[in-house]
Amino acid sequence: DDDDDDDVFVDIPRTAFTYPTLSTFVTVLDAADLINDLSESSGPFTVFAPTNSAFNSLPTKLSDCLIKPENKEFLSYILTYHVAPGTIKSNKLVDGMTIENLDGALLMVDTEGSVIEIDESRIVT
Repeated sequence: DDDDDDDVFVDIPRTAFTYPTLSTFVTVLDAADLINDLSESSGPFTVFAPTNSAFNSLPTKLSDCLIKPENKEFLSYILTYHVAPGTIKSNKLVDGMTIENLDGALLMVDTEGSVIEIDESRIVT
């Protein structure tokens, strides 16, 4: 059944914590002081979370720079770019639709068969 409307989800930080491929995402959420902001009581939210491999593709100097306390505001901006208010199910994403993120930017959805991309980044469901 493609309709996952009956699935029960917890908040973003707790959900991300259960996936080893999102451990870096959890670490940077904490560094950006976003754990409470993206919790269940503040949501619901949908996150297009970068995986560990996405973070690992960044230059090391950039990654090290982003997690410094003096860059917390910029890191927070980058992370919230990947978050949209509300619950958005992957089976409801259609080619050409836009999703407004927490900062008000519009993210473009591209689909080709079972491949879904948001702003040219592949979504893994």
